Amino acid sequence: YPATSSTASSTSTARLQGHSDGSIVTLNYRPHDDPALGGGLQILQDGAWRAVPATGDDAIVVHPGDVLEWMSDGQFPGLFHRV
Repeated sequence: YPATSSTASSTSTARLQGHSDGSIVTLNYRPHDDPALGGGLQILQDGAWRAVPATGDDAIVVHPGDVLEWMSDGQFPGLFHRV
């Protein structure tokens, strides 16, 4: 994703609005977040945006997409998130 200004407030740095991905799964490698840029991935949970912590060097965040929701008949709903 494109960098944001380090002077931007953490509440205004969402670079992509809330969405779900039109895929089977999405893999995110996020070894660290830059606090000066307002963090990174957030998910919508119980009506509030919650930060997904960085994974460290040896982990990948996997979340379901819209196609997996369709294939599983809703058992694995597409994850609504923003960056």
